[in-house]
Amino acid sequence: MLENAAQRDAIELTARFGSALLARLQGPDFLAALAAGLQPFVAYKNFIVFGYREGFSADLIFTNLELPGLSRQMRPYTDGLYLLDPFYIADMSQHRHGLLQLAEVAPDDFEQSEFFLTFYAAVDVLDELHYVVPLSPGRSVHVFIERELPGPKFSAAEVETLTALESIVTTAIRAHWRWRDGVLPQRSTSPIQSAGGIDGVIRNMKPGELTEREVEVIGLSLRGHSAKLIARELGISEATVTNHKRNVYEKLGVHSQSQLFSMFLNTLSSDAPGT
Repeated sequence: MLENAAQRDAIELTARFGSALLARLQGPDFLAALAAGLQPFVAYKNFIVFGYREGFSADLIFTNLELPGLSRQMRPYTDGLYLLDPFYIADMSQHRHGLLQLAEVAPDDFEQSEFFLTFYAAVDVLDELHYVVPLSPGRSVHVFIERELPGPKFSAAEVETLTALESIVTTAIRAHWRWRDGVLPQRSTSPIQSAGGIDGVIRNMKPGELTEREVEVIGLSLRGHSAKLIARELGISEATVTNHKRNVYEKLGVHSQSQLFSMFLNTLSSDAPGT
């Protein structure tokens, strides 16, 4: 009896959630309704919506946080560092969509990467889920749902609950974006000038001097891949990976991964329009 009552309550809650989204599909408060509607299912701290279009800076569209402050904090990310985001890579390179969890998409050494230390550890983000919704080739919307320390992480049951809502959420987002594209003013984002994404930025760190294999190794390293995983992906030995990294460090005049990351950031910034 108790189980049946709980099932009825879940069905009723889901129906109310779907109705609330449907009522606001064609309106500017849709994303606020989506944020509020998900809270009864799974409690979270941060709700952030980004739009991505290949070749352009990321677009911070909505958040339950203070928008101007978050925009300033995320400026390096929006200007191109999102290229290292494992959710973005899973979306654009691996074509993985729907509800994704950080543990599913992050490479094995991600928590030791400078990207993680800059954009996760620094803001106490403990766990993160994304609804990844493709709109057209090279264009998508990500709904970030985050928890911060002291925890807990999202449980398997909570992930299952949000996965069950995936069809409602993604269908509603696509319908809302059709309305946005036809009614709201076009949001402008700046082009990312470095050709070739991450690899293009790495090549520009020392134009004409890095080999393609060195670019591949450094690109995977910056994404958070260990030497073991890089070796497996490229079909080379770990010793060869280490040699490639040593050669790149020597060519670039850096001595650590943090210095390499700083140089990557500086190069990315110098490649940005208007610099």
